[in-house]
Amino acid sequence: MVAKQDDAKMIIKELLSEGLGKLNSRTIFRDGLEIRITKTDDGFIKFDLPDQGKTFVLMSGRLYERQYNQQNADLDKPEDEPGKKEGLAFTEIQEPAALVEQLDYQGKVEKVDPSIFKHRMVCGCGQVRFIKGSDLFQVQRCKPCTKRQRQERRRAAGSCN
Repeated sequence: MVAKQDDAKMIIKELLSEGLGKLNSRTIFRDGLEIRITKTDDGFIKFDLPDQGKTFVLMSGRLYERQYNQQNADLDKPEDEPGKKEGLAFTEIQEPAALVEQLDYQGKVEKVDPSIFKHRMVCGCGQVRFIKGSDLFQVQRCKPCTKRQRQERRRAAGSCN
């Protein structure tokens, strides 16, 4: 059974949401698809779908589609002779980083991915906020304090008219 490309991507997203630490093998079968999971030298997680000729790579929290390369897939397969590669160590796929908590604009707890929001800032009120690198120049407070200041500026601007 060959699934559509979108179905394959959804299956991989389901695997990611379940957590990679739960997987005991490097090759799994899900909904009739063979999925080979490997970790690249760059630290990315690669999902090979040999039946479909597709590869998905997890980089910076996003899935990117790549062309499947049969030569690289053959190198990842373990050999039938067990004594031949005993000296090599295989790295296991590490579990993705746990989500961290911060307050949202309404003061409720929200969870963010620290692989995307890499910078940690402590507001004057003591609350922690995690920020993307591209937003460092413009973020100065936690989300509840930012909302409070924004409302005060709007009130002040409205009273001048």
